[in-house]
Amino acid sequence: MPSGLALGLGAALIAVFAFIAAGRGGSPSVIAVGMDLMAIAISPDGANAYVVTYDGTVIAVSLATSTPGKPIPIMGAASIAIAPDGATAYVTNSSGSNGENGTVTRISLATGTPGKPIPAGDDPQAIAINSEGTAAYVVNMNGDNVTVFRPEH
Repeated sequence: MPSGLALGLGAALIAVFAFIAAGRGGSPSVIAVGMDLMAIAISPDGANAYVVTYDGTVIAVSLATSTPGKPIPIMGAASIAIAPDGATAYVTNSSGSNGENGTVTRISLATGTPGKPIPAGDDPQAIAINSEGTAAYVVNMNGDNVTVFRPEH
């Protein structure tokens, strides 16, 4: 993430706060993305934000132009993590009508294409990937446990 950039979520917007190097706060800029935003992850190069919406989509947002991209449908999406190489996002699926519940979906960020769901546990709510990209950790709310898997490269 570029130095001096922090992000916060609102009910219908991503608020991007840019601060000048001297440490004084600048005015926030607001990017309209959609309704009922749930989670956000920033690409390792700081170029894009990936926003998860309650209605089951992931939306890429160019932080340079403040432009949202085409929504990627992921039913039951709850949270998101980006692999350290920036090529792949992993999205937890806490509820879904097509058998996605209890899974994680891999998304190729180059193409915006979701892959086959990966089994994760009972009601996965959060995901983190270690800095080497060799392990993903999924918090399963109803399972009271953490699932660990090796992300694909």
